[in-house]
Amino acid sequence: MSTGISCEVRDEAAVTVVRLAGELDLSTMRSLHTVLDHCLTAQPDALVVDLSRLAVTDPLALSVFAAAARRAADWPAVPMVLCSPPPETATWLAETTACRVVPVRQDCAEATAVANAAAAPRLRARLEPVAGACRRARSW
Repeated sequence: MSTGISCEVRDEAAVTVVRLAGELDLSTMRSLHTVLDHCLTAQPDALVVDLSRLAVTDPLALSVFAAAARRAADWPAVPMVLCSPPPETATWLAETTACRVVPVRQDCAEATAVANAAAAPRLRARLEPVAGACRRARSW
């Protein structure tokens, strides 16, 4: 990530928690989007983003959360919840369309509960290779 923002990703049971620190602006939002996208490719049951140590210097940069939430809603759907925004950030989130797309909660425990409640059960299976499977699939 760029020097203006850092993130700590923790996989806690079925929920992935991303804790952000630093300044979010137009120059750092792309790197944040990359991190969130990477978290979503791991297909967690839910994604919680902790904003408690994030300073937003440009309200337009908050659109990164709406973009990530739209991506999270694609198959397989991953509920995404923002939590613990500082007061100014909470005000800006309420004024943008981001809150229509991604819910915001006051603390991480509440956000995790909301995300878990919205998560759909997943079936995960690891398939081992089968000799001749490609040949048999082509013959059908």
